[in-house]
Amino acid sequence: MSEHTTTNRTTYPGRDDLNKASARARRAFAAVFKEGRRHDPQLLPELARLVAEAAETLNRIASDAEALEQTSARHQRELKRHEDRARANLRKVQRLGGANADRATRLLARLDAHTAGRGRPADDHG
Repeated sequence: MSEHTTTNRTTYPGRDDLNKASARARRAFAAVFKEGRRHDPQLLPELARLVAEAAETLNRIASDAEALEQTSARHQRELKRHEDRARANLRKVQRLGGANADRATRLLARLDAHTAGRGRPADDHG
C-alpha cells in the first residue's frame, strides 16, 4: 500500500516493510510445516526453534516500543496527574487516621521512591 492511500490504519515509517517481512516469515513457516508434516518430520524441531525465536524477538521489540511510548510528554503528564491524585487520596487517608493510615503511609513512601527512581523529585507533589 502506498503512503498516499487513505485507510483507517495508522501508517508509520517502515510499516509496509514490516508487514511484508512478517507475511514472508509466516509463509515460510507454513511451507516448512507443511513439508515437515508430509515428508520430513526432522524439519519440525528446527521450525519450532525458529518460530520461538521470531516470537521472542517480536516481543522484545514490542516491549521496547511500549517503553518508548511511556516517555512521551503526554504520557508523562497523564502519569503525573494520576500520581498526584493517588497522593492526595493517600494523604486524606493518613489525616483521617484509622486502620488504613499506616498502609497509606507505606504506599506514599513506595510511590515517592518509584517517582524518584524515574528521575522526578520525590517531593514534587505539592
